[in-house]
Amino acid sequence: MSSKTAKLTPYIAVLPAFLIFTLFITVPFLEAFRLSFTDWDGLFFDESYIGFRNYLEMLSNPYFLNSITVTIIYSLGVVVVQNITGLFLALLIDQELMFKKTYKAVLFLPSLLSSVVIGYVFSYMLSSHFGIMRNVFDFFGLNTLAEIDWFGNAGTALFSVILVTCWQFMGYTMVIYFGALQSVPLELYESASIDGAGRLSKFTNITFPLIAQAVTINVILTTIGCLKMFDLIWVLTGGGPAMATQTIGIYIYRSAFHGSRAGYGTAVCIFMFIIIVIISFVQMKLLTAREVEA
Repeated sequence: MSSKTAKLTPYIAVLPAFLIFTLFITVPFLEAFRLSFTDWDGLFFDESYIGFRNYLEMLSNPYFLNSITVTIIYSLGVVVVQNITGLFLALLIDQELMFKKTYKAVLFLPSLLSSVVIGYVFSYMLSSHFGIMRNVFDFFGLNTLAEIDWFGNAGTALFSVILVTCWQFMGYTMVIYFGALQSVPLELYESASIDGAGRLSKFTNITFPLIAQAVTINVILTTIGCLKMFDLIWVLTGGGPAMATQTIGIYIYRSAFHGSRAGYGTAVCIFMFIIIVIISFVQMKLLTAREVEA
């Protein structure tokens, strides 16, 4: 092989991946960015350039501002609950248990299932008319809980969606934490035991600092997933009732397809992309700084 061919080999190796990325990622993104400055209706390519009108309208639209508020509450709830639950389950599975692999598989299974299927299952289970949980609540004498329309009440809908989301993906979070726990040297726990440290002291001073990278990964992945969540929420509530669960993803869908304003919906998508990049960058800087300190 000549020296010239050897120099070109790395570029030839990455060329297919580069072409695929350009064709399916870069080009569509640039086209979406262009369409965000038009009044395209999503059906006919007779759009007109309208400048920043979509973006100005978006920032003054009360429905859009409400969707931001709902998305923030939803994301914070899921990130906190899912990570705490996932870490707790990982700590349990990390103990000397029989059928440990079975427990891991069962807990991880929901994250492999379709969000649409899970949405329909929970809609049936928590129905106030014929749901399974209604019968369970009645059996234990919890008549008040049995009468609640969990997804049809504005006061409980968002809370219910958060719990369903955490149920589906807590196994995914657990697996990442469990993998990090396997890298913690057992000698550190033995030394701490000799010094008289209890379980809480071992967790705060040994376990948690040494799984800092797993915390960073889980928090960032969970946040990004929440910010762009659509299918599960759409099946469970459709963004209702009274826009109580209308996240940015639901708002984009309704604007672009129900309102035949694809140009405006694309502008919201571009805005959401920028927000995700900023939030991910800030989280990365803060969490990686904590890793260094740990």
